[in-house]
Amino acid sequence: DFEARPTDLFTRLAAMREVEAAKVLKVAYRARSLRDNLDLFDVLGERDRPTIALGMGEFGLMSRVLAPKFSGFLTFASIRDTSATAPGQPTVSDLLGLYRFRSITPATRVYGVIGWPVGHSISPQVHNAAFEAMDEDAVYLPLPIVPEYEPFKATVLALLDHAALGFTGASVTIPHKLHLVRLASEDTSRRWVVDEVASRVGAANTLAVDADGTCRVLNTDVAAAVEPLAEAMGGVADRRIAVLGAGGVGQAIAAGLADAGAHVTMHNRTMDKAAAALRKINSEHRLNSSPTGTIDIAPLESAGRSGCDAFVNCTALGMRGSAERETASPLSDLDFDALRGDEVVFDTVYTPRETPFLKSAAAKGLLTIRGETMFIRQALGQLAAWTGKTPPRGLVEKVAVEALERA
Repeated sequence: DFEARPTDLFTRLAAMREVEAAKVLKVAYRARSLRDNLDLFDVLGERDRPTIALGMGEFGLMSRVLAPKFSGFLTFASIRDTSATAPGQPTVSDLLGLYRFRSITPATRVYGVIGWPVGHSISPQVHNAAFEAMDEDAVYLPLPIVPEYEPFKATVLALLDHAALGFTGASVTIPHKLHLVRLASEDTSRRWVVDEVASRVGAANTLAVDADGTCRVLNTDVAAAVEPLAEAMGGVADRRIAVLGAGGVGQAIAAGLADAGAHVTMHNRTMDKAAAALRKINSEHRLNSSPTGTIDIAPLESAGRSGCDAFVNCTALGMRGSAERETASPLSDLDFDALRGDEVVFDTVYTPRETPFLKSAAAKGLLTIRGETMFIRQALGQLAAWTGKTPPRGLVEKVAVEALERA
């Protein structure tokens, strides 16, 4: 079915099983969400003979990669992207190399990057390479979930509840970082532990599921952003820093910089959203009892005239994969013309490596920090949280840079 999961899927299966001449059964339909894969895994789990069960389209990749985990008779892959025989079919090289298909067993733990979109993400390349180097029986997949909270909640809980899946953790990116902390506060079916940073800013980028079922919600974004900025500036205490964007990333970085002594202004297009973000940061959750820095808010269009010492882009402007955003920058050419010339410009977007924001800053001779710097550091924190081991930093850096150069 090239449109959707058949509503009478299991009725059809029962009829197929009555055909004694059929030595192998095959089911393939377009997955409309990640949850459609779980039905396919159940089909394999209840098989009475060799069975193929695959999801088509972007949401169906999980069923193709994890076929050996559920003893699927086979999966399909194409020689190259242009020769796929069904929507969403991976290439042989990705299946065998990137996802290490031949090493997947029923015991393989499942991780992934949750976001919308996630097709641009280099996280699968980085984390799968790290898992192999660390001798971890794990695979890391793109896990697209549409932007709204309810689909996020339903999908994450379904993944956690599927006993045979072995869903053990995830990177969580735009637009779901706020949703992860909200889910932890609402779900009473399991034990959730939210770290101090995520609790304070109401945003997290990491889910780690322990062996006892405890779900740990972590924010590795803060240290991954504050540390390289402090290194570039010789410290951030008493420095004026503009954080562009008041979403999950912006809130986390603003809070971390303030706790390190910086005077931060969050610039956002919508002031109501910025005000709500500031109230959240200044709630009862504090990273330390007496932060020395401050946080204020202002319109995005005023950022170029703020007189700040550094500018951190925490919006999706400039990100590849969004036609209306990928050529945009949070600061205009006029804004850059008004700068002193000694500012530091940091973009949290990492695809492409050179965003319009960074290109404009470099053209003015400003010191720049690429988004890959933050990506690498937060990825190392995630790997440590998931495995309890020290991840291979050199390998992570190498794979990340190579992936971005190919993108």
